[in-house]
Amino acid sequence: NVVMSRSSTDGRAAAAPAGDGGKAMKEAKEREAALAEELRVAKQRLEEATKSLLEKDAELGKVEGLRQEVARREEEGRALQARLDEAGEALKRAQGESKAAAARVEELEASGKTAAAAASALEAEKAALAQSASKAGAASGEADEALSAARKEVERLQKEVAGLRVENEGMAKKLAQHKEEDDWETKSAVSALSGDSEMSSVGPDTCGVGLRITEVAPYRVRGCLAGGPAHRTGEIRPGDVLLSVDGVSVAPLSIVEVRKLIVGAAGSRTEMKFQRSRGDERKTLNVVMSRS
Repeated sequence: NVVMSRSSTDGRAAAAPAGDGGKAMKEAKEREAALAEELRVAKQRLEEATKSLLEKDAELGKVEGLRQEVARREEEGRALQARLDEAGEALKRAQGESKAAAARVEELEASGKTAAAAASALEAEKAALAQSASKAGAASGEADEALSAARKEVERLQKEVAGLRVENEGMAKKLAQHKEEDDWETKSAVSALSGDSEMSSVGPDTCGVGLRITEVAPYRVRGCLAGGPAHRTGEIRPGDVLLSVDGVSVAPLSIVEVRKLIVGAAGSRTEMKFQRSRGDERKTLNVVMSRS
């Protein structure tokens, strides 16, 4: 309508006689007023368009914020899944450590599956959150609660696995101790027959210390018979070199002579000197034992 008014005004101006100055001035004022009205309308439309753009920009900002929130939740879900995978591996290791804990381990595996299912449900809930931006606040709170519950479940499983490990280690130590005590007599008899230790020189009224050494000088310790006097000291290690027995150097002696020095009356005490030169420790050891 404004444009049409302007065209009509321009037409009247063109039709006006050139000598009619008052009429031309009137028409010029009318054109100026029409232009001012057009400018006002244009400004109003520009303001409305600017306001609309700002509102749309604000809406886009909200959508972007929701997208970032969804991405963050997905990252937390992946981290949770990684921790759940670690918990599953810990459960598998616990299964092989003790038959006595097998039933408990199965329960832990079931709990791990429940936690994994909870994590899957959480991911599905996040997908629904991405599709329904208007309900993002409520869904986000529920997702946080589910994530917190899943984390607590993983921590509980890890603590139970750690407790099972400690329990299994204690059981293993007790079993090993009983086995060593039960096998002592058998190992002593086998060593005596094979000549593996000084037990091959033991007579009906004599005893040794359960020390296994090499056949030639320098006489290095190969090991100690489980449960024997040498083993009970906890000081002698494989690789230690035997230097003397009760003050007598064994370097020039044969293996038979060395074994005779080690063997003595049951309950008698003997002092042996060893040289340790392996690893970080380099020292001389004086070890006193009672033959049995």
